[in-house]
Amino acid sequence: MASKLGIDLDRLNINILSVDGVGFKPYIKICKALEIAFVMRTDEDVFPKEKKKQAYNYFAGISRVMGIYNELLSTGKTDSITEFWKRNKEKNEWIGKEDEWPQEAVDLNNNIRNKLDDYGIFLSRIDLEDDLVNSKLINSLSTYYDEVDSEKLIKIMQKRKAENMLEYIEDNMDEISILKDDDIATPLHNIKKIVEEIVRLNDK
Repeated sequence: MASKLGIDLDRLNINILSVDGVGFKPYIKICKALEIAFVMRTDEDVFPKEKKKQAYNYFAGISRVMGIYNELLSTGKTDSITEFWKRNKEKNEWIGKEDEWPQEAVDLNNNIRNKLDDYGIFLSRIDLEDDLVNSKLINSLSTYYDEVDSEKLIKIMQKRKAENMLEYIEDNMDEISILKDDDIATPLHNIKKIVEEIVRLNDK
């Protein structure tokens, strides 16, 4: 994607790392200790939980990134984002089906997303496959996988995820540039801007 968006990772000395899960904190601690600029992107994920013997669902991605923010990036107890989360985090839980999101949970989710963008923390809508199916790549993906129903298409893509994605990209590399203005490309644009500003300041 970086190549097709005209972002030269080698020239900018940018590395893209997979944490192989959701263990972002050790990486961020190292970046902060060494004063290395970073951005991160993680899946939203909706998970079940039990609270007072009652089954709930919740947006795990928002909880995850707020845990990262509170532990590693917050300015302290009076931090406005931390305080906002404390006042509203119970809205992130709901009783019912995992795909029937209450509006107050969605509103909280969007509010937190907007606040954390400035800190280089980005969330998918749900996961990578969902994001791609809801992007301008939809026609290309539908043709490649021979499926027009979005939900079925996502499920097909989620089978053998790594192999599926590699095979698709090998056959459709030139189409990736269509994502230039898509949210999925925002972390790349963001870190490019950060690095270029660092270089500009160092050259003064």
